[in-house]
Amino acid sequence: MPTFTVHAMEMMEAYAEKVRAALTRKEPAIRDLFDLFHAVSKMKLDLDDHDFLIMVKKKLDVPGNIPIDISLKHKQELGLQLEGQLRPVLRTADFDRFNMDGAFELIDRVAEKLADKVLG
Repeated sequence: MPTFTVHAMEMMEAYAEKVRAALTRKEPAIRDLFDLFHAVSKMKLDLDDHDFLIMVKKKLDVPGNIPIDISLKHKQELGLQLEGQLRPVLRTADFDRFNMDGAFELIDRVAEKLADKVLG
């Protein structure tokens, strides 16, 4: 079998990128919230970990990101995607376990920590 190169991202960096997307995506995507909610509840991702937050901050500092948006309008747009975009791609049990309010609180908490300037 011939040798080939595979480019991959370390798991924590992939989730840091997911947080960046959840906070700054111009067109909100419910899949971002689901992925983070699942990672926290099933994989025990620690969104409060200092090193993880530093990685998210570095991703947010890259030029070209839009400002963080965790507004009520943003949340409402995400809610409109539950049935049409999330339910069709999930098993019923996974969809039923998803708590959109809880997921939104997760990214809201991350945004607050990033705004605290504690990360330097």
